Amino acid sequence: MNIIHFSKKGKFSQEILRDAKDVVIAIDSQNISVHQVTLPKMSNSKAIKAIPYALESQLLDDIDSLKFVPTKSSIQNTWDVFVVSKEILDDIESQLLKVKCKPVAILPDFMLLPFSEGNVNYHEKDGFITFRNGANQGG
Repeated sequence: MNIIHFSKKGKFSQEILRDAKDVVIAIDSQNISVHQVTLPKMSNSKAIKAIPYALESQLLDDIDSLKFVPTKSSIQNTWDVFVVSKEILDDIESQLLKVKCKPVAILPDFMLLPFSEGNVNYHEKDGFITFRNGANQGG
């Protein structure tokens, strides 16, 4: 597995080779916000459509410029939601297309940290702390 970080400055931590295999793109946590949303009981498809509007008042950017990646939480009617700028995802995609790379996953860098219930795991580098405090929670 080749883990390549995508920085807040919009650069990859290393050159991606043409047709690279087993690549994971880890987006800097500073580029992603993580939320937990509880909605009334509804179908998953309706919940996914409602999530951006449920979060709208908590976000600085217009919801149309953001990508919402919801994951069902273990708590009933609750969703863990990653929010990232479409511009950042488009930038990543265009750079990957240039080298014909299809990553195995694109995820927040904190998801690379181990998770253990009730604990906070963290990594400090260059004066910044990346932490993970839940199955899909961190920053």
